[in-house]
Amino acid sequence: MKDIKIIAPVKKPEDISEFSKFTTCRDFYVYYTKFLGGNFDYVHEFVENAKKSNSRLYINFKHDILEEDLPEIKKFLKYLKTVDIHGIFINSFAVLEAIKVFKLPFRVIIDSYDFMNSFHEIDGIIITEEIYLKNIVKIKKFTNLPLAIDSDNLPWCAEDIIKLKAIDNVIIINSAKRLRLFF
Repeated sequence: MKDIKIIAPVKKPEDISEFSKFTTCRDFYVYYTKFLGGNFDYVHEFVENAKKSNSRLYINFKHDILEEDLPEIKKFLKYLKTVDIHGIFINSFAVLEAIKVFKLPFRVIIDSYDFMNSFHEIDGIIITEEIYLKNIVKIKKFTNLPLAIDSDNLPWCAEDIIKLKAIDNVIIINSAKRLRLFF
């Protein structure tokens, strides 16, 4: 059986190095809002820490997107083409529309099965943990894409996730402080 990857949130670039010292986790994400307001270059510090620890970095666009932020988000997405990130998480039609004009060099992972018909170059799907686990197997069978599950309470479903053999990644939505307790 293949290993299930844990994708953990980080707030600061050095969190990646810290988690990497004490865990086997090598997949991390940071929310896009860290880089708005003329702070695009800050992403390089996250990328460098990820490289040093042989980790992968994702940018999470899974917050409510304000219309007034959309022009800056589009610029940031264009900027991300020049940065060595592993991928982005999306659950917004506005961001999905924005990326259609770019040929992105990184993975695009959507947060909803509903988006599948809207975008042809997705690399994976994030599904909510509330979905019935038996339906996850069906989704996996018919999509043939890597599946991830969001969880803020992994212990309640960990055994079932392992038995299903349909989940490729678990994305922890806890704070970085609470995550330390989990590992």
